[in-house]
Amino acid sequence: MLTGQWTFGQAAFLAVGSYCSVLLTGRMGLSFWISMPLAGLAAALFAILIGYPILRLKGIYFSMLTLCLGEVVRSIALEWKNLTGGASGIIYIPSPDVISIGSWTLVKFGPTDKLPYYYLALFILVITLIVMRRLDKSSIGRVFRAINQSDSLAKSLGINVARYKVIAFAVGCFFAGICGAYLPAYLGVVYPQNFNVWQSIYPVVHIIVGGLGYLFGPVVGTSFVTLLFETTRAAPEFQPLIYALVLVFVILLLPYGLMGLTKQGQGWLSLLIRCSLKLGRMEREDR
Repeated sequence: MLTGQWTFGQAAFLAVGSYCSVLLTGRMGLSFWISMPLAGLAAALFAILIGYPILRLKGIYFSMLTLCLGEVVRSIALEWKNLTGGASGIIYIPSPDVISIGSWTLVKFGPTDKLPYYYLALFILVITLIVMRRLDKSSIGRVFRAINQSDSLAKSLGINVARYKVIAFAVGCFFAGICGAYLPAYLGVVYPQNFNVWQSIYPVVHIIVGGLGYLFGPVVGTSFVTLLFETTRAAPEFQPLIYALVLVFVILLLPYGLMGLTKQGQGWLSLLIRCSLKLGRMEREDR
């Protein structure tokens, strides 16, 4: 979405990262800490290979193609039983290696201890935010914003639009692959059903709810939707309806998402201050 393209294929790159990490650790014996960045690179490479042909499409055509891409990858995982285990998946995935300095154990990942996985997810989130922040403030980020506003105008200025779209696509897919490597390590299993169409739709909903164009928009949107999911867990049949209502409410009344409330709040505060100053002047003039 950095260049204005709405991607609905996150499930495909989650699957690539997951199976790449599991196969590297389970069959090749590599450490999880090596296989996780390699899984991100595999997802980014896959994005580059398919990026040039599919990024020529725009709008709804690109979005629908990426949505179909997720289903294609899931179908391949279902049918390629020798590699992925098919519908039975891959079970008994080992936990990440212990982080230690000499004989001193810093972090130990156990099958029942979830706290280390929380810190690992938090670490991935912080690194992602730092990279995205630096990228947004760099010259490449300015090119991304120019393409987002008008790729035709950017092309007329000599910008290689196709190349930069592929770069943005590959960066996003790299972090999707990292998250894909984290998923089976946390769950201990991986199935093709883990990468259904909802794994591609929910991230887009989170971004819209949180606020497009904000660095912390996805974080705020994910936190809000997750909290909403947990509070409605007792009535799962109503969850899709609640999600739809929240999304419609945000689109109609909060076009900049929940993060946009900060801007609106500043506007309301500024208006209140101006009104207070004007009333004060009117009172002094009356006196």
